[in-house]
Amino acid sequence: ENLSDLIKKSKVDIKMPCKKGKCGKCAIKIEGSVNPPTKNERKSLSEKELENGYRLACEIKILGDIKIKME
Repeated sequence: ENLSDLIKKSKVDIKMPCKKGKCGKCAIKIEGSVNPPTKNERKSLSEKELENGYRLACEIKILGDIKIKME
């Protein structure tokens, strides 16, 4: 399942204005079993951010258990 779909269902307040991985405003810190970073994430986030677990909520596909850190 896509993380952005779960966020909508749970009514968690994460801003996702474009929902297409272009604006980078839905960056979150996540741990767990998810898809590798997408092209859009590599354009929007630095290598350091990706290494530190930051991803775009609208680009994440959940593959197993995850933890999200809200900052």
